[in-house]
Amino acid sequence: MIEVMDCSADQATPWNEFLATTETASFYHLFEWSAINRDCFGHRTYNLAAMDNQSICGVLPPVHIKSRLFGSFLVSMPFFNYGGVCS
Repeated sequence: MIEVMDCSADQATPWNEFLATTETASFYHLFEWSAINRDCFGHRTYNLAAMDNQSICGVLPPVHIKSRLFGSFLVSMPFFNYGGVCS
């Protein structure tokens, strides 16, 4: 059974190792980008991983953007054209 979890910093290594073996992964899927969006821009970030038998089989790093003009929404990778689900 596949479960979805919000990964913490201690799962950064398995997250990035999964991306290293996934053809559809981009640089912007790396775990460290969530810290950049959180620390530099003040956005709330999530590191959602699909887990199958304790192994990552997919990732999605959405960022919560709040704007007075555009409202509140989740985007995969703000400011970049790459991102989305990687599995």
